[in-house]
Amino acid sequence: MLIRHARLAGAETAPWNFVANPGFEEIDPESMRPSEWNIMYGGESISVDSATAFSGSSSLRLDARADAAIREVRGPVYLYQWKAAPVTISFYTREKNATGPVGLYIFRGYMDETGDEGPLADLLAEATSTPFTSDWRRHEYTVTPTKPLRGLTLQFDNIGTGAVWIDDVRVSDGLEGAMTPPARKKVVFSETGEMTVDGEPFFPISLMNVGAFWDYRNPAQADVAAVYGNTRFTPENAEENIRDVAAHGFNTVNLASSASIRNTQIYLDIAQRHGLKAIVYVGTPILNLALPLNKGYSFTRYIKSFRDHPALLGWVIEDEPASVSAFQKFRDAYDYLKTLDPDHPIINVTGEWPWEYPTLCGELPSECDPSRTREKALLALAPLGDVIAPDPFPITSAAAALQGGIGTRIARYVTQSREAIGPKQAVWAALQSFPANLGYPRPDQMQGMTNEALASGAQGLMYFAYWTVEHLSGEQHFFLPISAPDLWEAFKSVNANTALVAPAVTAARVPKSGVQRILFKPGSEGIDAVVEEANGHANTPLGSIERISAGIEFNTYRLRFRPLIKFDLSSLPAGKKIDRAVLRLYHTQGATGSELPIAAYGIVAPWDEATVTFENQPLADASPSAAAEVTIGAVFEKSWYRWDITKLVQDWYAGAQPNYGVMLMDTLEEITPVSDQLAVVGESGDTIQVVKPARAV
Repeated sequence: MLIRHARLAGAETAPWNFVANPGFEEIDPESMRPSEWNIMYGGESISVDSATAFSGSSSLRLDARADAAIREVRGPVYLYQWKAAPVTISFYTREKNATGPVGLYIFRGYMDETGDEGPLADLLAEATSTPFTSDWRRHEYTVTPTKPLRGLTLQFDNIGTGAVWIDDVRVSDGLEGAMTPPARKKVVFSETGEMTVDGEPFFPISLMNVGAFWDYRNPAQADVAAVYGNTRFTPENAEENIRDVAAHGFNTVNLASSASIRNTQIYLDIAQRHGLKAIVYVGTPILNLALPLNKGYSFTRYIKSFRDHPALLGWVIEDEPASVSAFQKFRDAYDYLKTLDPDHPIINVTGEWPWEYPTLCGELPSECDPSRTREKALLALAPLGDVIAPDPFPITSAAAALQGGIGTRIARYVTQSREAIGPKQAVWAALQSFPANLGYPRPDQMQGMTNEALASGAQGLMYFAYWTVEHLSGEQHFFLPISAPDLWEAFKSVNANTALVAPAVTAARVPKSGVQRILFKPGSEGIDAVVEEANGHANTPLGSIERISAGIEFNTYRLRFRPLIKFDLSSLPAGKKIDRAVLRLYHTQGATGSELPIAAYGIVAPWDEATVTFENQPLADASPSAAAEVTIGAVFEKSWYRWDITKLVQDWYAGAQPNYGVMLMDTLEEITPVSDQLAVVGESGDTIQVVKPARAV
């Protein structure tokens, strides 16, 4: 039986409660303890009680015992005040045979990095005049700071015997104003990447790093805030900044990272009032790809707080994923965020390293082919966003800013990104509006970069940045309106031109005949298998194994592995032309020792996934003219590989050859043995992730 007390009408009217998990409803799946609360002492006697609650379905129980040991739990509360304001703390308790003391202790942290602490209340002592009974009792206290608070830590103690329940913990300070009513906007991309918001076309022109939430940890930040006062967060400065951004022709802002839900909410509200869309950054500190993915309360709460805001255009998980090792965490974060909010895109700002990042070259970056590095990086990044936004920055120094041209880097990045994406994905360009080694772009260079991006097929523009720190010149801070006033003024004409020509340029990029990119994935019902000569499997069907392998392995005798994959292409519209078809597979594990050439051949006879074996495998057209060959590198690296099977798919589509799928085979099978030569291509079971076997129709 759930013991519950009816909530008093009007008892809680403050729009903001800064306590994460205030009713102890969210449980960490690993520890089975309340998310966002830290059990300091007496963990075995502190639990979430699903049979007792003031409201909701549970409360926190501190069950002290005869040993009189401390039962203590702490919960951090983030405020980020821009001015000192009284803080109201309230919660409900009930008890059973408590002997005390039962207390509330608080730790105060200020925006200037100082702090103090002390007891706030002895709950049993308070109950001397009004008995502290088994009924729910409301407590309320006010903390009046002398300077702005970064946050509080609430500590509840139960020392002695008996049990105490705590529920509905609330902290508010009254600084916030009225919030914008929720009204979720649905963002959709066409097959070719054009965006609509609730059915209306929208071409984003965004300014990045708006809303730098100063925390004064770095004295240099305090110094620059004193100079550039309107970069320091207050609602008044936020209003001024957004108004100024809108006046310069931007229709979108990329909000800088903040752990403060309130500050982000205020910026979203202000953007809505000025007719701007906003892209919200959810990286560090909400989500840190250097740590295991936190699917807990903080991340979930952050997304749910803003997914219904009418100003929200999309999310950025993390800026410039820094290494191949972060890809899987990025993928996990992408998948989880999409479950929380399927209606807004995730923008992946890919960084410069798809062009020159050495890790993708394996152990010998000096021997890496730059074009192959670029291709592999983009193929790896393409599935990690609904929008791919390369950020080629051609102005690398003050001297470069004085030179005339900007090169063709932007065109290369945008064009190659468009080749890597699939249907219903878009490519935007993140362009440079910051100084590299003190060299801001000139107004004419900014217009040139914008023109090049549009002409290359960018379907949205983002400019970095409103505010930034230039690390290469000694941690200098730059605020665009003050640091480069001529460039800032020029944005009025640059953005006006973009708003005028972008619809026409976008329309011109889509051929009148209607080019489509169509993605086929095997999915859970996909048809794939591997036939193995190895380990006694020559007569064993292996259509249900978790991975498919390709290659040869030599121990005491030769072992051959050949994957078979088939796609159902019956949904391809009739009467079209196949321009290009690419099979893509992901290399998940394997040790080759030397380069491994794997060719894709068209299968010329039917086969059954459930019964095919090495002994009864179908024939394939293994003639050199029929092969699409890819070389797997000698040094193992997780990456995408792709085979151009255009001619084969054209024959299937035209009916010149039945579609029996493809077979992958090591072209060295019948030649000199090479020890331990094995490649594993694919992912789990019958869900081979072929992210873009793009059948361009």
